[in-house]
Amino acid sequence: MKKLIPAIAFLCAASAFAAPRSEDLSAEYLNSEQAMREDEYATSLARRDYLRNRLIVEVGVGSKMGAYGEPGMFKSYGFGVEYIFAIPIGRFALHPAPFFSYGFFPELDDPAWEGVSGAEADAIPLEGGSAWRAGLSFYFFQKLPLHLAVSVSYGTAYYDNEKMDAANDAGKSDGLRSLIKTNGWNFDVAVVALTDSWYYLSFNVGVSYSGAPGTETGYDDPKESDTNPSMYRLSNGDLASRVVDPDGISKWNPSIGLTVGFAFWDFFPDDTEKRYRERQRARAKLGM
Repeated sequence: MKKLIPAIAFLCAASAFAAPRSEDLSAEYLNSEQAMREDEYATSLARRDYLRNRLIVEVGVGSKMGAYGEPGMFKSYGFGVEYIFAIPIGRFALHPAPFFSYGFFPELDDPAWEGVSGAEADAIPLEGGSAWRAGLSFYFFQKLPLHLAVSVSYGTAYYDNEKMDAANDAGKSDGLRSLIKTNGWNFDVAVVALTDSWYYLSFNVGVSYSGAPGTETGYDDPKESDTNPSMYRLSNGDLASRVVDPDGISKWNPSIGLTVGFAFWDFFPDDTEKRYRERQRARAKLGM
């Protein structure tokens, strides 16, 4: 107990010394040369890391928010979340970022029916659905407002809608053409705008891989497949594609996406950054 009391007193004194003093945040201090020097050091290029410990909440269209497919990235949209870590390695830092997204495919009119009058024009032939994607990105150029990122992820890779013909008999009781989704890997490169402000903007391009149509079972003949169910064998032995492309959905497809988001500040700032934020809040409160 005798040792505990001095320890508590020391911690209280230390916290009081480290806490910002009211006179430190006066208008006179905030306009002083000392405060300007501290601001310059806090925001200097040597210290700057726009990527460190940032949580980002995102919305967007295309592959990062679920999948890319027919008729393009603006058919699918969704939301996601990612966290960019900072792992110091000597004088440098590695910035990995795990992410997860969940997307939607709304029911849409088939462009092939545009301009057609009659009952067909009132139908909604394209079925909607959902998609997901989970992956890991690596960000570079932490001191610049524009960053390069590379990512690998797994989930819904590509999509199309089932064609309507006698072989598929794709006309469903609800009048929709079934959504055909493939599952697989995405490999993307992205250009990302992220500073110490709140906004996040990313444009990614790449490729997805989902395996050959219908060959997940490993047999020579295409069969139904959870990975790429775009081809199957008819009872008479003929091969049939579920989609307009007679070869089904390719195992390699483009991957394109556009994402915007809200980026939270560094979750674990050092003392220099904490003091800088206190000065900025005090200036805003004083209208400076």
